[in-house]
Amino acid sequence: MQQLIRRARAQPANWTERTPADGALGRLRRRASLLGLAGACAVLAQYVWWAVPVLLVPGAVNQYLRNRQANGFTAVWRKGVEHGLRAAA
Repeated sequence: MQQLIRRARAQPANWTERTPADGALGRLRRRASLLGLAGACAVLAQYVWWAVPVLLVPGAVNQYLRNRQANGFTAVWRKGVEHGLRAAA
């Protein structure tokens, strides 16, 4: 019953738990960021067209590397979850 109450409250007990609102806000932030990027590229392209790919390519590489690093961390963390549960018990 306490688990159901905690789930209904949608208050995370630790840093690993997220609510549906966290996911929706993350998606909204991502879309707003992409919209801002598209607007900035449109304005920049009016003045210096060649600067758009010069700035977008390193940004895309940076995002790829950060996602790869985050996925690596998640994989390592998930491997330790079972051991952590046993240690807590």
